[in-house]
Amino acid sequence: MNISVHTEPFHYIVIEELWDEKEKTKMLEEMLYFEKKGLFRPPEETGSATNADEEILKMNTALFVDDIYLDRDTSDILKYNRKIFDVLFGMNEKFKESWFFNEVNINVDRTLVSYYEDSCYYKGHKDESVMTTVSWFFKEPKKFKGGDISFPDYDLTFEVSTDMVIIFPSNIVHSVSEISIDDNDKGKQFGRFCMSNFLYNNYVPPIIIE
Repeated sequence: MNISVHTEPFHYIVIEELWDEKEKTKMLEEMLYFEKKGLFRPPEETGSATNADEEILKMNTALFVDDIYLDRDTSDILKYNRKIFDVLFGMNEKFKESWFFNEVNINVDRTLVSYYEDSCYYKGHKDESVMTTVSWFFKEPKKFKGGDISFPDYDLTFEVSTDMVIIFPSNIVHSVSEISIDDNDKGKQFGRFCMSNFLYNNYVPPIIIE
């Protein structure tokens, strides 16, 4: 595992090779199961960002994993993503290089898994949390193009990789480039899965009136 803390052009962390092959395989298998069973929901049901005209900015499907488990230990995703927080809250000395990560106060997190098929994207947006983490999963060999995460205000882009986690302040604008998949591979789960963890310091669940 390799951890790098950056303060320019904004404060962010890159963790490489956080999970071993078994952990990545088990997490991907769970995501594939969710997608196969039709559990992923459309953008309007997963808290999509919107612009000033209330246009939904993303085209993908997603699922808040926390909402379907009574016991998070029964989920490989929710079990293994704790390693992100082991790093965040166990490396305080290294994080002193960044005032943001050294001072940030977090007490709640939420896990969103998204699936990007052909023509899916997420336009530039901010998250409502304090801190965001993103990591990616897909079947090998990789059969899609695009899906890279960009921070357009800083001309910074990261190519999608299954060996990388990026952690950044949620109020930094970020976007996902459009996915393209060959016709023969469409609809066969050859797209890009993304696990996003949203970290809050005072999260209040939405009130749902049925």
